[in-house]
Amino acid sequence: MDTSQPHTLSPAKARCTATPRRHRARGQPPPGQEELLECIVLERSAREHEEMEECIRRELEYERLFLQTGVAASQAHASKEVDLRLMKAEQAKFCIDLDSSDSD
Repeated sequence: MDTSQPHTLSPAKARCTATPRRHRARGQPPPGQEELLECIVLERSAREHEEMEECIRRELEYERLFLQTGVAASQAHASKEVDLRLMKAEQAKFCIDLDSSDSD
């Protein structure tokens, strides 16, 4: 166990430890046990919520990167097509028609 850093309570646990404990009748859990269980459930729920949000953020980032890659590839392909059309048009200007002859 690392004791180099001071132990800090999570906000949920700090809130729970600050709540006054109620006196319970016999047959009930010992004082403070219900609050402790509530704190544990709140912490776990908060942690699961944070993990879910992080997972969603990662998934959205992957989708964004995938979309950017697709857009970049599409733009590169379109640019190559334009360059090829321009090159063919330039070649057509200098092309000599060998089939037709004016000396018939």
